[in-house]
Amino acid sequence: MKPADLSGLAARLSTPALPVQVSTHSDGEGGSNVYITVDGLARDGVSFRRQPLRMEPSPRAPMADDAPLKLFDHRQPPGVDVGDPRFDAEFVALGVAARVLARLDAPTRAAALALVTGSVRVARVGLAEGSLEVEVPASGFARGHPGLETAGRAAVALARLLAPPLDVDARLVENLRRDPEPGVRLQSLLALVGHLPEGSARREALRQAARDPAPAIRLHAALALGDEGHALLVALADDTAAPDDCSAHAVRALGAAYPAARAEATLAHGLTRPARHETTAACISTLVSQGPAAAGALGRALVAAPADLAETLAIAVAGCGPALAEAPLLAALATGDAARERAAARALARVGTAASVLPLREAAARRLAGPLRGLVHEAVAAIQSRIAGTPGTLSLADPHAAGQLSLSDPPDGRVALTGDAPPAPPSGKR
Repeated sequence: MKPADLSGLAARLSTPALPVQVSTHSDGEGGSNVYITVDGLARDGVSFRRQPLRMEPSPRAPMADDAPLKLFDHRQPPGVDVGDPRFDAEFVALGVAARVLARLDAPTRAAALALVTGSVRVARVGLAEGSLEVEVPASGFARGHPGLETAGRAAVALARLLAPPLDVDARLVENLRRDPEPGVRLQSLLALVGHLPEGSARREALRQAARDPAPAIRLHAALALGDEGHALLVALADDTAAPDDCSAHAVRALGAAYPAARAEATLAHGLTRPARHETTAACISTLVSQGPAAAGALGRALVAAPADLAETLAIAVAGCGPALAEAPLLAALATGDAARERAAARALARVGTAASVLPLREAAARRLAGPLRGLVHEAVAAIQSRIAGTPGTLSLADPHAAGQLSLSDPPDGRVALTGDAPPAPPSGKR
């Protein structure tokens, strides 16, 4: 293209506050690219560039020191997640997260996207150090590129939004209130929590976020509000329509402060919904943290649990101690479900008493084959081993010798009904 045409385009696009330069350079393969550079933008440490995968290859011949590609060095660190899927797919943003999010509000992102998705093909866009640079492939146009002015005006429209000084706190609050993208509102909230000091402005912003329609934003607001956010965390934990990871996070954050009745209800709902796996696991952990009082709730869940959760729940029930765990485990053993029977047998091996022996054998008798019979044998052996270690405790002497009993560790003078001869009396006594 003729230098005069480029100079005329630059003059038409320039303003006193935003001077524009337009230049052309060979791409090294017989083609050319036009570079539109707009100066006079705010220097606030924020930069962005088009994603490399979104740009067409543009190999270039060596250029002079004043050549315009300084913004397109791809050896840069990973960018800030802005939270707008379309923008994040097209651009990499760099800088302090709070400043990046404050600078790239909805109108600015829309202008950037309009520049690269409009009717004129734009290969590269970069913002850094107060300059916006746009590369437009110009090969194949004998009399000049007809869309250069359109691309230039789109670049200037974007530059106008990037020029004013930045009030980070005010812009983040505005993003939180009005941005149409939930992801941007969430990222702005996270940045605001780290950027604003404790005080009324911070707390008011968090209260605003606590009313957001997006559950993830309400969750992070509740976490940041501390005690004031407790009721909101409970509501999120209870909310069966909230995303699984969001409800699970709320349950974990509450811990033992999540009422047992609510945790049991949320757990019962999760057991019927495979998509609620994280929340279900969090409710189990919460009930375990509440100690032996949760044994009943865990036992009821075990009776209704799907196969993949039976083992976890049986272990949780056993953790409540023998006195409270045995009855729920025996109830699970009586359901007739193979997975629950196996899980209950393994748990009873840890906490069962003599009262569990007969139900275990009855369960094994219902299964003519399979792993349950071996598990029952191991559980009975473990129970008898524990009983035998308790002096004076009555036990079955042999699992295959019905009716034969013994007193464990009998001292001299005690009776042992094991099928053997009674011990001889001490010497000198009749």
